[in-house]
Formats: sequence, structure tokens, C-alpha cells
Amino acid sequence: MSDAKLGMHYSIKTEFKKGNIPCKKGIIPWNKGIPMKNETKIKISRKLQEFSKINTYRHSDETKKKMGMSIRKSMLKRFEKLGIAACEDKGAKEFFNKLNEKYNTNFIPKVFMEIGYVADGYDETRHIWMEYDTEYHNSPAQKKRDSIRQNNIINYFAEIKNPLNNFIRVKSIDDNIEKIQLENKNEIVRIK
Repeated sequence: MSDAKLGMHYSIKTEFKKGNIPCKKGIIPWNKGIPMKNETKIKISRKLQEFSKINTYRHSDETKKKMGMSIRKSMLKRFEKLGIAACEDKGAKEFFNKLNEKYNTNFIPKVFMEIGYVADGYDETRHIWMEYDTEYHNSPAQKKRDSIRQNNIINYFAEIKNPLNNFIRVKSIDDNIEKIQLENKNEIVRIK
């Protein structure tokens, strides 16, 4: 081996930068401007379909649920570490203060790290979860997400053999509390 080769390392990344290996930049391909035949288009299409069938993997619903829970947990842990408060709907704090005064309850926001959710209001003594929904929750997509969230929460407490006494969704229109019944299961309460 000659002295000139000592200490030299060849790699694709460095050689292209040096210009030692010609890349085909600026060279016009032989088939430019020639339209592709229909047979060729069909062949390519079939091959791509075969390839996508072979390499397509769909996660099961159980796996998706676990992945979502893991993501929510990690976000909550990060928020906690950074000192960032969990999301709060506009007017929720005032609503729960009024509700606690009127019914002598203790609804406070609570983080459930095990399932990766934050309750807008949770009363530990009555074991009731309450969600305060603003206008943001009226879109069909958000309603679907809220429904999935509600089912996940109810199922979690059922799985740990401590089912919720009630899960209440409160629709916000005003700040006035007209009527709230804490006894009915899965009740949607309207505030007017």
C-alpha cells in the first residue's frame, strides 16, 4: 500500500462532496419526453399494489389504545416536570367553584396518570367525574373523541373494580347553574 492511501477513508457521502464520483446531476435521462405506454403504467400500478399489500401493517384496536395511553401519560409527565398546568376549559374553574358552594361538593381538577387523563372536576368522596364542555366540544370530530375518552375512563374504573358512581358531561352556555343531579349515571347536564 502506498503512502498516499494511508489515512484516507472512502464513503459515498464524502466522495460526492469531493466530486471524485460522478453523480448524474444535469444529465438528461434517455426517456425524457417519451410518453409511458399503458401496459407499463398497468405493470407499475400492479407492482405497487402488491408491494403495499405485503408491507401494510394495521395495529389492533387494543394496541392503538395502549399507544394512545402511553402518549397521554408521557405528555402529562412532561407537563408536570415543566410545571405546565393541564388544559382547562374557559369558565370551568368558576363553574366548579359555584357548584361546590351550591351542593357542598369538592369537584377539583385531578390528573389520573394511570390512564393519562385529566378530570375537569373530580369529587373523591362521591367518586364522580365531571367534564365541562365548551363550544369547542360541539364539532362532530370532537364529540367522537369525547365519547371515546368517556368510555376509556368508565372502562378503566370498571377494570380496577372501582366503578364511577357517575360520569357527568356539563354543556356550557352560561355561567348560571340551573339544575344538576348528581345521582343519574352518564347524564348530560345543560347550564342556562
